[in-house]
Amino acid sequence: MSYPYANGYIYMPVVIPAEKLPDTVEVAGSVLHKKSSFHVSLVCVKEIIPNYAKLGKKNDEELAHEILSSFAEYVEVYPVDFLGFRDEYRHAIRDGRESLVGCCDVSNLTGFFDVLNAKYAADIPYQPTHVTLYTLQPDMAIGISSPKQMASYDRIALPELRTILNP
Repeated sequence: MSYPYANGYIYMPVVIPAEKLPDTVEVAGSVLHKKSSFHVSLVCVKEIIPNYAKLGKKNDEELAHEILSSFAEYVEVYPVDFLGFRDEYRHAIRDGRESLVGCCDVSNLTGFFDVLNAKYAADIPYQPTHVTLYTLQPDMAIGISSPKQMASYDRIALPELRTILNP
């Protein structure tokens, strides 16, 4: 399994039967559009860096490299895999953007945050695992990098997606 790194995130592509998903969903009066591809963000490196680079007296690039190397070493022993969707959907609204995310489970990810927290004597929050399914603007998702952020977004009941994503 490979875990790409782009735009400050380590992520994992997820295959969803996109042809079975409706092209749009209406949530709280907004029509949201299906994304063109899907992934789970595993580690928001760009949010860790500003808070912890000073602890190790490292510049941003050095700390990002260190986190990526630590992740690569970790997943060699504890692979991170997509396990499936939970029946939990959130409507995220921030800075003029809107997204509908499906919360999901992945294996072994919390252990990596335990490693980071021990390494930096920090309290880096666990990444709330989710897949952005729909967005207001085409493919313009909202990063959600802490359980507190996730809890701040409204929970939405979508039984029609449950039958597609949790067959």
